[in-house]
Amino acid sequence: MKITFEMDNLQDLIEKSVSGNIEEAVKSQVEDTIKEQVAKLGGDIISEVVTKNFNEFVNDYITNTKITVRKEDFWGDADVNEYTVEEYIKKCLKERLDNERFRMMDKYDRYEEVTFDEYIKKYYETYVEKEIKKKMDSYFEDIRDQINRTMKETFDNTTKDMLSNTVLNILTQNNTYRQLENNIKSIATKQD
Repeated sequence: MKITFEMDNLQDLIEKSVSGNIEEAVKSQVEDTIKEQVAKLGGDIISEVVTKNFNEFVNDYITNTKITVRKEDFWGDADVNEYTVEEYIKKCLKERLDNERFRMMDKYDRYEEVTFDEYIKKYYETYVEKEIKKKMDSYFEDIRDQINRTMKETFDNTTKDMLSNTVLNILTQNNTYRQLENNIKSIATKQD
């Protein structure tokens, strides 16, 4: 049995096969990149349009939606008025500013009516006072730590210097040290 291969067109076949594969890979990569960009831009555009439409819807609701407010007096007679949401908010705000009082929830979850001055005093007594105390405590703690570090370093350095001088004085009083010192002097002064 004998098998014969003709290799005349082998180079052309390889080139066509490789160029076809490369072309498909590039085309696939380009399509994936385009899909990603379109999805990203589409998401951004959709988000922007939804936000804009939602803002317009809320603004339209506030300015055009009518609400009915019923206020009964002591005798049970009802005063019924119709307002837009915006008009009602402005009316309530004006009443509060003219009255200089508003309702706020206290620390026991009960409503109480207070003036603006009372509210500010309560706010500053609770929140601001606590914040100032916290900052001052932190500041003084940092200063105390810095003083302690400085005192320790100063004590350590002074003790080290004092002990070094004392040990040196004790050594210079010793006969062995004087003999070593004299030997070193005699070696240094000898000339050949």
